[in-house]
Amino acid sequence: MYQIYNKLESAELIEKLNLNVLPQKMFKVNGVQDVEGFLDSHPAQFYSIRDNVKSNSKNRNHKASKEDILNSYQKFDICTVGVSQFNYIDNQVLTGNILIDEKGNVTIEGTNEKCDSAREAVNNAKYHINTDIFDKKLKYINGAYDIIDYVLEHNLQNVVVEFSVFNKNIGVNQEKVLIWELRTNY
Repeated sequence: MYQIYNKLESAELIEKLNLNVLPQKMFKVNGVQDVEGFLDSHPAQFYSIRDNVKSNSKNRNHKASKEDILNSYQKFDICTVGVSQFNYIDNQVLTGNILIDEKGNVTIEGTNEKCDSAREAVNNAKYHINTDIFDKKLKYINGAYDIIDYVLEHNLQNVVVEFSVFNKNIGVNQEKVLIWELRTNY
């Protein structure tokens, strides 16, 4: 069982487990050349930038241009810059949080509405489901079995998994499921 106490530990575990993510990297305020290099290595129409010091920080932008990133990243002590899921919003199927316990009980909070972050999906959730993984009503939620299978395949029981499911393969591992964050104790 995993114990995750903050965003940094979440990011480290996601990397250790080789979970599917969009390209992203954490930066400290003094790394302008590193930020430029990252953006040049991962060309996209939209990027995201978010504060890594404070959980639930309002200091974030999920639809930033390259120029926006270069002009704003120095406002953060530590931030993550990444390719934005907004580039794939038309392919989005389900976004939210899922928790599966060791008995197969599942809680899903999320939406199939187009949104640019898991936080937005949970705050405006269409689905608030508490059931078990064998409940047949899950088949009527597009993407539910994709994320359930992903959580079980990667042994992420008893971890809140912040995710998005898409109708095509994307991300560093070219899979339909993207993982945004893992939480247990924060």
